[in-house]
Amino acid sequence: YAISGKLTKQLPSDSSVEDLLALIKKEKEKLIAEKKIKANKTFSYIYKKDNKWYEEVGDKVVDITGQIPFDIPESWQWVNLEYVSMINNGVCYLPSDLKKEGIPVLRSNNIKNDKIDLSNLIFLEESNVKDKIITKNDILMTASNGSRNLVGKVAKIKDSRKYSFGSFMYKITSKINDYLFYFFISNVFKSQLTDISTTTINRISKSMLLKIKLPLPPVEEQQRITGKLEQIFELLKI
Repeated sequence: YAISGKLTKQLPSDSSVEDLLALIKKEKEKLIAEKKIKANKTFSYIYKKDNKWYEEVGDKVVDITGQIPFDIPESWQWVNLEYVSMINNGVCYLPSDLKKEGIPVLRSNNIKNDKIDLSNLIFLEESNVKDKIITKNDILMTASNGSRNLVGKVAKIKDSRKYSFGSFMYKITSKINDYLFYFFISNVFKSQLTDISTTTINRISKSMLLKIKLPLPPVEEQQRITGKLEQIFELLKI
């Protein structure tokens, strides 16, 4: 409901989604130039024409109308997750690498009810985790688990402590993580995940995750959506 444009009003004063995508693209190009991330050679663009949705990858154009689950407001845009986020795998380690103190490593069991649970933490030396660090506002996702129902569960890091994360987890970084978090706990994401999971066993690969379709509103409407959802979730606690 919220992720389909029905919770909030669309306002003429909102900036365009195209401006947001251009800003994200510019920032990614900067990171590529600094060799902090690799260039994506299969970047795609989704657009609507004659009441049908198409995806353009290089010189190839494919009709993806059947993959679009519902109509969105005209000011919104369908995008692949790869367009608005960066996804990183976690750290690999051996039981012998574990320490009594050091950098805490978040695993699937540390996500409970869409929140980080800091019980049963394990620790690694900082030299072991290297750049596998997750920090405030990043989203942690379970990529692989013995239970298919737990694949795709998420939590957002809300404190400023430095954490690492396990190899069966993904770190998702984006300018729009507040909105992305609510997308990930929505049925819009979960239904796509279910479709993907029928071809895999208790796992979602990074390439599959990057192709997940996201209904993207303007920044201002994202803020209205997340603000209302935060109020609703607070009321549910009472």
